[in-house]
Amino acid sequence: MKRMQIGFKVLAILLILLTGVFYPVLFAKNIGSGFTFNPEAEYWPTTGWRFSSPEQQGMSSEELSGVFDEIKTKHLSFKSLVIVRNGYIVAEAHRYFPELLHGIYSSTKSVSSALMGIAIDKGHVKGVRQTLLEFFPELSKKNDNGKTGSITVKQLLNMSCGFDWPELEKGYLDFSNPAIEMMKGDTASYILDKPVIQEPGQHYNYNSGCSHLLLLILDRAGLEIATFARDQLFAPLGITSYIWNRDGNGLPNGGYGLDMRARDMAKFGYLFLKGGNWDGRQVISTAWVEESSKKQIRMNWRGFVADDYGYQWYVHPFGFHSLGYKGQYIFVIPDKELVVVFTSDLPRNQLDAPIHLVKSVIIPAVKSDRALPEDAKNLRILRNKSKRFDIY
Repeated sequence: MKRMQIGFKVLAILLILLTGVFYPVLFAKNIGSGFTFNPEAEYWPTTGWRFSSPEQQGMSSEELSGVFDEIKTKHLSFKSLVIVRNGYIVAEAHRYFPELLHGIYSSTKSVSSALMGIAIDKGHVKGVRQTLLEFFPELSKKNDNGKTGSITVKQLLNMSCGFDWPELEKGYLDFSNPAIEMMKGDTASYILDKPVIQEPGQHYNYNSGCSHLLLLILDRAGLEIATFARDQLFAPLGITSYIWNRDGNGLPNGGYGLDMRARDMAKFGYLFLKGGNWDGRQVISTAWVEESSKKQIRMNWRGFVADDYGYQWYVHPFGFHSLGYKGQYIFVIPDKELVVVFTSDLPRNQLDAPIHLVKSVIIPAVKSDRALPEDAKNLRILRNKSKRFDIY
């Protein structure tokens, strides 16, 4: 009997070796997300960020200067740039001034996702498998064989709800765009009246209505959204100055309604970098951060911006990021302890320029987990270039 058991084990090992393609399926843990989140920090930027030379944080001033060279050469229209490593701002530039509130447009979606995660953590929503029918019982009267009612929170989060929603096809200068039309009256009715033309959960389709429904669900769950967001997310991070534009019913626009400071956008990214922990408080569960940054669905953008989508975050092998109209970005790069923020006024053909800068310049500028010798000459060059940001 023992010989037979040993024989089966040997056979199993041989099969694995001969068909290595099955190895990830059988043994991989947390497929689609290899990020590790470090909850520790030297300090917490609740009352403000601390500043450091790049070298003190293991980065090269000389290479970081290349960011500004590319901005100038390619005539990239950025309004602000904040680069944080190990919790310290190592480079920063603002076309106007740091306290300016920027419309972050669809980067709002990542905030809406975070609020849904907090609501689930606290038991206000049972989980991502809950359906729209559980929050909108009136959907039982919709004549669509229960399709709309069967859409889950998860399918809203990964934009696979299946609604007829040609948001990107119409563009944002077309006032018949559903993302614009939904804000004119009863937003919930407008979104939920849309026909379901694809099987929910099967196909990614960019849809600001899905993002807004996340907050409408919180409203149906009995939460006052603005108060919940302030008390459970913004206040713990020390974010006090922001504007959240409202829909036709007076509820915060979960698709593209937030105005924030660039440094506060970096705080939100830093919360995710720290696995949802902030100064000893688990603001968002690490499990939610992991699920949000995990590949939840394949996108159909043919490599433009990203190939994979999480819970309202774009997912890459190097990290994940939000993205708003004209290039409002929050990058989280766990392996390098980096957060990078761009606010921009980019045309569509330059929309992915910040991704290129992060991948080809900012990440390679990370040289060590320890401090490097100071480089006074190149630090001075870097700071001079950042001061001239308004003329690039």
